[in-house]
Amino acid sequence: KFGADVITQGNDVVESKGHAMKISCETGKVYVHGYDDADILAGQGTIGIEVHEQMYAMGEPVDAIIVPVGGGGLIAGISVAVKHLSPNTEVIGVESDHCDAFRKSYEKKELVTVNVKSTLADGLAVSTIGSRSFKSALPNVDRVVTVSENDIAIAILRLVEILKTVVEGAAATGLAACLFGKLDHLKGKNVVVVLTGANIDTPVLNRCLDRGLVADGRLATFRVIIRDRPGGLSELLQLIAQNQVSIRDVFHERPWVQQDMYAVEVRCVVDTTSWKQSNQLRAALEKKYGSHALWGKDNFDANFVMS
Repeated sequence: KFGADVITQGNDVVESKGHAMKISCETGKVYVHGYDDADILAGQGTIGIEVHEQMYAMGEPVDAIIVPVGGGGLIAGISVAVKHLSPNTEVIGVESDHCDAFRKSYEKKELVTVNVKSTLADGLAVSTIGSRSFKSALPNVDRVVTVSENDIAIAILRLVEILKTVVEGAAATGLAACLFGKLDHLKGKNVVVVLTGANIDTPVLNRCLDRGLVADGRLATFRVIIRDRPGGLSELLQLIAQNQVSIRDVFHERPWVQQDMYAVEVRCVVDTTSWKQSNQLRAALEKKYGSHALWGKDNFDANFVMS
């Protein structure tokens, strides 16, 4: 639309940056670093200014502002602005524990490069913090915490269900830290959580929501070996219905029960309302089927024979 050339190069941010800098050197074009350019940092700092102005207008202090951290530019800009306007406001950075370059650098007071693992917070998947960003953020950030992938998934789910707001994994890390006991000292205080973006496509969002449901105890799977006769499956489905559980998928797997020609393995994926209901269903299955029922993703022995 605007006549720009979009170049996709590299397996990660580091490789892409290297290619961009090569183009800059060869063509004389200006390389604008996405999270370590002075003007970028200044622009991101306006978020801190706006938060302060809006809270001040309401007559409320900002006790803490929570910022997702990837390359460090956002928290650098925000922390400088916030500490200038409100020195007592706590600035807290949050990362996925799959990419915690800022936390490790913050603890050692020097840049540390980490191996980045696959993460729902792909917008934060940076192996090394920007040097300018790190120098700006280090004296102004009060603490850094990390959250797990399950924490992020549930935070995305909560935002969709309660606030009707869709965000990407990176944006959900701040709420995840609040939900899962990483920042209990902030209870009862005025806390601002920066939701940094919604750059997430539908298939990824669906996977995040399902992972959140699993972590929340509301999506479960189990396997049961039943007699391969009329009424065998009906008994299982009646037990599930009696526990007020909805079935999402049912799979029959005969070939893997090789030692008993008159048995069939049934794998179910079910929706529940809570961990409590999931545990009730699990107890009911184990009571009726005993060792013929396996909860979760475990598999039966290939030589299993029904008693």
